[in-house]
Amino acid sequence: MHNDLEKLFYQDVREKKTTSTGATKKKGRRGLVGKMVMPADFSGKDYQEAGELVSYSISELIGHLDDSPTLKSVLLTKLDEEHHGYRGAIEKTIDGLTQILRQLLNNVAAELNQLHHRVETVEAKLDSAPTRRRRIRWASDPVTIRGQVLERLRLLAREGKEINTRTIREEAPGLLRWLYGKKAVFSGVGELLEAYREGSPPSAPTV
Repeated sequence: MHNDLEKLFYQDVREKKTTSTGATKKKGRRGLVGKMVMPADFSGKDYQEAGELVSYSISELIGHLDDSPTLKSVLLTKLDEEHHGYRGAIEKTIDGLTQILRQLLNNVAAELNQLHHRVETVEAKLDSAPTRRRRIRWASDPVTIRGQVLERLRLLAREGKEINTRTIREEAPGLLRWLYGKKAVFSGVGELLEAYREGSPPSAPTV
């Protein structure tokens, strides 16, 4: 291979000499004969003089590659540097998100504690306030109405009230319409108290 490169070099030199010889025989516009101008003429003397022919063999090239860092090691080093940079950026992002999430959870916990305190306050007020009785939706048939009246008396008893005429007039005056008048389902307070003590309403009176 060394011989082939040398032959190519000398062949190139001969071709350039031939070209130069033909150029020196031509005249310019002013009738003067000049020399062939080459790119090296515009360079320094170091480039105008002939240099030493340098050649390399395959074994020498392989030796140079073995002595110098391989392409694989260079690429892996570059990849490690980029990976380290990506890792640092990802760690900073995760740390920032974690801090934001921690702050949000702390805010939610504070709101829940305030809400829990408000609920406890409302429950305490409800426990200390007088019991509000739910409005009864009365039925239409007398037997069911009687059961509702007796259930109302049982509710008063669970509240610690003594079941008598005074309690009915003060705590449940709405029951009086079922004791007297056209819509009465009990024949007065006496029958009502008797039915309450027996624990079951008597049969509907004949209208």
